[in-house]
Amino acid sequence: MTIRITPRADAPAPRRKKVSSFDNFIIGKHDPARLLASLHTIIDSKSPKVCALTLLAAIEKGVLTQPTYKAVREEFPEIGDRKNYAYYLSRADNYRKEIASLLQNL
Repeated sequence: MTIRITPRADAPAPRRKKVSSFDNFIIGKHDPARLLASLHTIIDSKSPKVCALTLLAAIEKGVLTQPTYKAVREEFPEIGDRKNYAYYLSRADNYRKEIASLLQNL
């Protein structure tokens, strides 16, 4: 009995999803560079709460669609863990006063 072993072709590497950049979530009619500069002014070196609430204010104002966690994490590492982002997004109604004050700064 003879066993023939043929080499297998190398399997292609698994495809990874591309991480969307934060710019993809800015609504078209707004200047992305100006909006990002404004967001960085408010968010940089602040707590995850301020970061998430600022993004919620931008979403409410209509200048931003809800970005993915990975896109936010790349642009604003201040957000911290995914659960921080999810926590504040799910409890936006509890922070209406803070969001209203951030709306004035955008």
